[in-house]
Amino acid sequence: MSYLAIPAEVEIFPEPVFGIVEQTIEAHKPGKVKFLGISWQACFYRNFGETKVVSDRAIAIVGVADATLLVMPISIFSE
Repeated sequence: MSYLAIPAEVEIFPEPVFGIVEQTIEAHKPGKVKFLGISWQACFYRNFGETKVVSDRAIAIVGVADATLLVMPISIFSE
């Protein structure tokens, strides 16, 4: 029996919104972000090397894939 993976429906926002990290997000390890009073699973939108964002830090939310927020470190916007 074979299983096919159904690709996630991805929506990229026209402008980033911001949330607060509740559980550290690392390059290949999702974390949690609080946005609009709700805790969401979150992962990096792109590979940022060994970047990680720790709890209680602001983070940019740039999109959503199914029920997972796609995020970027705020420092990326100041480069």
